[in-house]
Amino acid sequence: MEAAAYVSKSASINVKTGVELFGTPRLHWDFETDSLDKVAALNAKLLDRDYQARLEKGRSLFLDCSMKDSNISMIG
Repeated sequence: MEAAAYVSKSASINVKTGVELFGTPRLHWDFETDSLDKVAALNAKLLDRDYQARLEKGRSLFLDCSMKDSNISMIG
């Protein structure tokens, strides 16, 4: 949650955190943007030491190969 809050503040976006209700509990982060260029800029920005240090604190929460990005186009 600390890492998601950091991303929200540093990138001026609203990152929401959720957890799957059924099956294996998995955390999900979600945010909206109006272009993939902004996602690329965000990814570049997240290479900073502060963000990487926050991820390192929660390293035990991540499973190998469990992190996936998905781009979803909303209808309507």
